[in-house]
Amino acid sequence: MKIVLIGKTNVGKSTLFNRLVEEKKAIVSDESHTTRDRIYGQCHWRGQSFVLIDVGGISTEKLKEEHKILEEKIKNQIQFALTEADLIIFLVDAKNGLTFEDRLVADQLKKIKKTIIFVANKVDNLNIREESTMEENFLKLGLGEPLMISAASGIGVGDLLDHIYQLQGIKPTEEKLEIEELKKINVAIIGRTNVGKSTLINSLLNQDRVIVSPLPHTTREPIDVDFFYNKKHFVLVDTAGIRKKTKIKSEIEIIGINRSLKTIQKAEIVVLVIDLTQKISQLEKELIKLVKNEKKGVVIAINKFDLAQVKLNEYLKYYEHHLDALWWAPIVFISAKEKENLNRLLAEIISIDKKMEKKYNEDDLQQILQETSKKYKFKQAYWPKVKIVQQESEIPTFIIKLPGITNKELMPRSAQFNLIEKELRNGLFLWGTPVDLIIGS
Repeated sequence: MKIVLIGKTNVGKSTLFNRLVEEKKAIVSDESHTTRDRIYGQCHWRGQSFVLIDVGGISTEKLKEEHKILEEKIKNQIQFALTEADLIIFLVDAKNGLTFEDRLVADQLKKIKKTIIFVANKVDNLNIREESTMEENFLKLGLGEPLMISAASGIGVGDLLDHIYQLQGIKPTEEKLEIEELKKINVAIIGRTNVGKSTLINSLLNQDRVIVSPLPHTTREPIDVDFFYNKKHFVLVDTAGIRKKTKIKSEIEIIGINRSLKTIQKAEIVVLVIDLTQKISQLEKELIKLVKNEKKGVVIAINKFDLAQVKLNEYLKYYEHHLDALWWAPIVFISAKEKENLNRLLAEIISIDKKMEKKYNEDDLQQILQETSKKYKFKQAYWPKVKIVQQESEIPTFIIKLPGITNKELMPRSAQFNLIEKELRNGLFLWGTPVDLIIGS
């Protein structure tokens, strides 16, 4: 079952959403339209679960011309959520009392003919509770007397969940059961602002799942999206775009960027989206450094190749030079807008996922190691006796077992390890896959 939280801006929908899903998934702020995209989460109650949907707030305020398109797309997200939801939680602000916008939302919801739970939020103390209970205007909405809660403190939230349980008889959703049958491949889509991350998500899903606009920082918080392709279950995470600190104008953007960076830590594979029409920036190099340090699988997606001015080989030379820190990551030219080469991108992700959990033949490993030592003429006499084995881990991890060596001067140099890694990648086709080399005994 799916339940959507609806109400005007700043009534506490995201605060309630976070409390019900038991994690800070949605950004909470006093700024209007902090939430823009549809955000999904699982809520568990009495041994059962349901899907909760947080959406942007409904507002009648006048907007600048450049924000009107964004406002329209937020409304489309709300409408989509209302269409797919089985149940609606309509929130009002008990502190501020009934407003024109509340009446407007209530009138729209009553036309939908779906079950509505009317909730008055921000009832943080007994005085407010008494005032709200006596507020006749709430009854004029024709939705009955509201349930009194405080999403911030948790007051009344258990009663709300009990009411949902009794009203609908919560059952595990079919979507969840289907999802649990397949292994998830967690993929973070990262990059600078306006490089086409959200467009890529929408094109893969073939629907307007996340909002796309020319305004910087349209995506506020990481958005998880389930996607099925070639009998694989992907969890695609659209992230807030990264830009220079001097251009960041709000606390919300700082929070969104920090959450995006944390998303990289949780992901198994990262797709770094780069705009073909722009030069590689220091921000991209910093993202690359982070991805390498976190030892993630990587695909570099060069977006907007439909706007190429010269042959792609010329662009490829440029990226191989400027992205040499990720020399082992495959580069895929795509057009998210035109939906070109997306199958190739997905094929690379699937290939990386397979290689990250593969067990490699020890004889092959040993042969690569010995051929490397001869090819590059490693001087230490002990190399013929060195063994290499794979250690069970989340990424390909290889232990180089040295014979008993006590003299540090005889230890392999970092340059030698780099050459061993290079030859392992060549021999085992470990492109896009992080590799860990460890000295053992």
